[in-house]
Amino acid sequence: MQATHLKKSFSDKAFIVLNYVLLALALLIVLIPLLHVVAQSISAPTEVVAGRVFIIPKKPTLIAYKEIFRSKLAVQLLITLPVLPIVTVAAALPS
Repeated sequence: MQATHLKKSFSDKAFIVLNYVLLALALLIVLIPLLHVVAQSISAPTEVVAGRVFIIPKKPTLIAYKEIFRSKLAVQLLITLPVLPIVTVAAALPS
């Protein structure tokens, strides 16, 4: 048996194009802020404060990450983050 291919109508094609446009828009809405945060996190603090960083990092450095891992809060978070979901799931299980 051969598969029959139906010709797509104008409304079908318009629907497909509209879907792709909306998906591309959703991708940009998510991707631009994410790239902005990543660019700021790896840019020099002076460039970030001066407002010169948007999507492309300026004077890339890992100073922000060094400061984060130097603090005790980062160690507490690294311990708490894996434990919290386990405790939550265990508490939600029926007894």
